Amino acid sequence: MPERLSQQYSAIKDFAKRKALKLRAESNLPTLPSEEELEETRSSMWLLDLPLIDAVIKHLYQKGVSPGNGFDDHIEQVAVLGAYVSQLECEARGIPQVYQPQLIQRWRGYGKDHMIEGSRASSQILNELGIQDEFLVKQVLLHDELEVQARNDERFDIPFFSHFAVDHLNWGLEWEQKKWDVLEAKSVPIGKAIIDYRTKHLDLLQSSNLQQTTWGRNIVRPYLQYGIDIARSVEKAFEI
Repeated sequence: MPERLSQQYSAIKDFAKRKALKLRAESNLPTLPSEEELEETRSSMWLLDLPLIDAVIKHLYQKGVSPGNGFDDHIEQVAVLGAYVSQLECEARGIPQVYQPQLIQRWRGYGKDHMIEGSRASSQILNELGIQDEFLVKQVLLHDELEVQARNDERFDIPFFSHFAVDHLNWGLEWEQKKWDVLEAKSVPIGKAIIDYRTKHLDLLQSSNLQQTTWGRNIVRPYLQYGIDIARSVEKAFEI
């Protein structure tokens, strides 16, 4: 990577970090669950689905993943938090506890690399492991569509919209630093990097998908706006 480009990204990351600290001090962002609060869900996932986790990691190793989308730095995080949020949504909707596990254990969707490839891989891995799931492959295929019609079937709606919300929480948080790391790793020119948020982030803020769960409405949208505010400040400061 050219030295000048590296220096530009270093300056942007320093600016974004300072802007993020300022916004957090000035705003009242919702509190996110701690690692301790997520530990029970994470432990359950590893206990119940270790063969599936191994198969997913093997698939990712064979196919490769784009920067910032590996198992440890993205997929596991979304899987665990998605299951946690699904449980909250079950409780908010008054779903009896006896039915909750089949809705919450949709971390099995974490086999996605991305959309079409992800749905194909999910289908193959689930079949190889003998795991039956009526909705999962379709949910993976739709996971980045911004307007998905609710089916009024809690077996689809709760897991899908909960995981959609969690996955896209990252679209706000990543502007603190991770997004800049990924853009730098891809050697994206600064002029394109500083307007990258325009591609989908503004549309996502208005996505009906985020209106389907309490988490999407009350947690993700404020963080998404927070990320957009950081990105806009970077664009203004570094506009070429």
